[in-house]
Amino acid sequence: MDKRKLSIGLVCALLGIGLPFYLSAKTVSFDDDYAKAKANAASGAGQTYDQQLGTYIQGLPDVMPGMKSCATNHGGATALHGYFAFQSATAYKVVLQPKNGFSDCIASVLENRHLPAPPTTPYLDPFELGMSNAMSN
Repeated sequence: MDKRKLSIGLVCALLGIGLPFYLSAKTVSFDDDYAKAKANAASGAGQTYDQQLGTYIQGLPDVMPGMKSCATNHGGATALHGYFAFQSATAYKVVLQPKNGFSDCIASVLENRHLPAPPTTPYLDPFELGMSNAMSN
């Protein structure tokens, strides 16, 4: 019985120590990846690609109405930032913060599209959204 209490105590101690480090590592990873995405967009080929991707996305007829719907349905939220994380020329995910219903909704609007291929893979391209209140109403 003493060994069982000791085991339970050790598990609790490891969770108490390890969980905060794990959570902070995830935050650092997002910040690092976001910084890398911004650096990519500032480079020659990256700047061209970032403009191409932005123009393409803005030209999709359902994107702006979808984003407006997200803002309306999630309490008028209007700002977030993150990046497109390309694993290959056709596979990507959208990673956004703050993590909430609004960011999940925006990610769903932007994912599962046939986007222009990035200059290289894997590749990170930044995404920032700051909708005006007039647009979200």
